[in-house]
Amino acid sequence: MATFTADYAVNITPKETTLLSDGVDTVITVNSNIDKVLGSAISGKSWGTDAAKIKYDATYTTTTTTTTGWNSIIGSSPTAIVTFLFMRIISAASSGTPNVTVNYDDGVTDAFQIAYLSGVGDCFLLPLNSNEARAYATANFKVYSTGATSIANVETLLILGGEPN
Repeated sequence: MATFTADYAVNITPKETTLLSDGVDTVITVNSNIDKVLGSAISGKSWGTDAAKIKYDATYTTTTTTTTGWNSIIGSSPTAIVTFLFMRIISAASSGTPNVTVNYDDGVTDAFQIAYLSGVGDCFLLPLNSNEARAYATANFKVYSTGATSIANVETLLILGGEPN
């Protein structure tokens, strides 16, 4: 029996651009108010032994609040609980700068924007706790681009947990 694990890392470098005394040249440095690069890495994060709960797809967004491919990622599990979500814009699928909005709306109490990505390479990583009182069901995620010229080709990795009680 296989056990599925993953390594992942995030980092961010807050920067500032300063105009030099010649009035033309600039220098980019780490933000002087923060003075550090922030980051973390996880190695061997366990995702259990069920390969069916690890979903990947490369697809494109639409301008409606669903995405072609999202249903193919989740298959017949619209009530499955998302415990990990990674999404990245891999290229533009239309003439403008690609963007992706990811919202969560359970139709009852929770409705909020999770992420807004803009430009090729922009991405986000969202580990969730599936044991929380509010479980994040796959059917409640809305993924879309803001217009016909901002359609994005995206890749998505979902790790599904249990079914809601």
